[in-house]
Order: sequence, then C-alpha cells, then structure tokens
Amino acid sequence: MNYLEEYKKIFNNEKFIRHGKKITLKDHSEFNGRDTLLFFDSILEEIRNKKTVSLLDYYCGTSLIWHDHPIGRERKTLFEILSPNIQSFYRFDIRNDLYSIRPSSKFDIIFCTNGLEQFSKNDLDKVLKELKEFSKESTHIFCTVNTVPSKNFFLNGNNMSITQEPAEFWIDTLKNFNFCKISLMIDKNKLVNF
Repeated sequence: MNYLEEYKKIFNNEKFIRHGKKITLKDHSEFNGRDTLLFFDSILEEIRNKKTVSLLDYYCGTSLIWHDHPIGRERKTLFEILSPNIQSFYRFDIRNDLYSIRPSSKFDIIFCTNGLEQFSKNDLDKVLKELKEFSKESTHIFCTVNTVPSKNFFLNGNNMSITQEPAEFWIDTLKNFNFCKISLMIDKNKLVNF
C-alpha cells in the first residue's frame, strides 16, 4: 500500500474511517494541528523572548489550528496570538497539495505534531533528515507522537498510525539526529525535553 497516496486522497476530501464510519475531512476536522496547543505556554514564552522568529509547521496536515480555530477567552487564532513576533511562517506537508511546496530556508521553531507516526519506519530516516535540513543550529522542535493506534483508518482497514512504537523508540530515534532542542510530547501526557 502506498500510504502517501492514500493520505493525498484524504486531503483531497476522499473518505477515511473514524470510529467505524466512513467520513471526509469536511465531516470531521482531523489532521488540523490542534496538538500544537499542548505546547502553547512554552511556544508563547519562547517567541516572546525573541525579537522575531521563523516558524515551520512540518507535516502540517490541514493546518486549521493556525487560522480557523479561535482559542482562549479572546477567541483569537493561534496565528493572531503569535503573529507580532513572527518574521516568517511556513506550512509543509507533501501529502496535502495546499502545502506541498518544499521550503527553501531554515527555521527557528519547527512544529511536527502527530506526523512522524504516520510514516513507515523505512521512511522515518528520510523524514528526519529533511527535518534536520530545515533546522538551524539553535532550532527548537516541538513534536508530538502517539504510541497507540489512531482512531483513524484507511479504507482498506489499515491504521493511520503506521509506526506504533513505545516512547523509548521515539526518544532514541530523535536523539540519533542530534537536533539542538526537542520538546517531545508522547501520548499527550508525557513531556520529554532533550
């Protein structure tokens, strides 16, 4: 199965399975980056401590969290809250035609929320090498992974969390790439910084 092609179909509004029902992204806001909010306070602090920053949402999915989902009492989007200090902002996801153009620069902060487990182990090395290419020597990467199966399935019944591995696998895999600073949230409840 070519899972990249299957994801492309989903981002082009073809059906996938969630909770046993066939749905599309128009039916349910999925792959929207909402787990970025798990790091909200840390992100806000880091951005406010710098005069300007460049941001990359790597494997951003639909990226709706940035512009379409107001949060907090002020009901502002994440981009509205962070924008006074954002010099440049880029979204990249080869699976989604809207964001499939590869960036040509390096970034101060990179988000990769629930993206890594959506690749096979064979492709993880390539994906992490690419992530390294977009990193400066001082880049802070905010990453989330799940070690359990996704609630989403391809139409053939395969789980969308293609690589389901324990926390130690993800920590060791990311450490092998010697990124400057990583904040890794595992299963939405365990934060590991290295």
